[in-house]
Amino acid sequence: SYTIEHYRASADFLRARLGSFVPKVAMILGSGLGYLGDQVENPIAVDYKDIPNFKASTAPGHKGRLVFGTLEGQKVAVMQGRMHHYEGYSYEEVTYAVRDTSINGKVIKEGQMIGIGEGEILANGEDVEAVSMEMLEKMMPETCATIAVYYGEDVAQEDAEALCAKLEEKFDCCVVELHYGGQAIYSYIFSLE
Repeated sequence: SYTIEHYRASADFLRARLGSFVPKVAMILGSGLGYLGDQVENPIAVDYKDIPNFKASTAPGHKGRLVFGTLEGQKVAVMQGRMHHYEGYSYEEVTYAVRDTSINGKVIKEGQMIGIGEGEILANGEDVEAVSMEMLEKMMPETCATIAVYYGEDVAQEDAEALCAKLEEKFDCCVVELHYGGQAIYSYIFSLE
């Protein structure tokens, strides 16, 4: 089990390599998008195997390194490849690099839900319903006729219906439509029209 000392050792190593560089955007790339790491300008590349307590990626097409630099004018940290459970790593080892983070003043903890809209994280927390409501409040245009809600494969229809009832109450000027999206990973996808 990892301790705070393990994380500090990794962070201290990376800070020493990066100097004053502080990324604003973090990306985790698999084999399909790994080429983006090669497009980073003024790159500082660090192999996973060199980072204390980090595991090496052995998956085909995964370079197994962090690349820091600028991409499309943004300061980025790019994981060029990632670790997988099928490589023999525990889930704790697989998620080591993405436990807790701070992005644009929001502290995001392991296991929290995040609400993303307009290209940024708008809300985060433990409760998917509360995160959804906060995110929609921030995204709601002055005039909105319809909120379309697509719930994912891991969401019970009853829970999706309960959320829609709260949305109808909160945003009484909008029609709320519920659809089964069946998407993995994302509990809900919202469309505001």
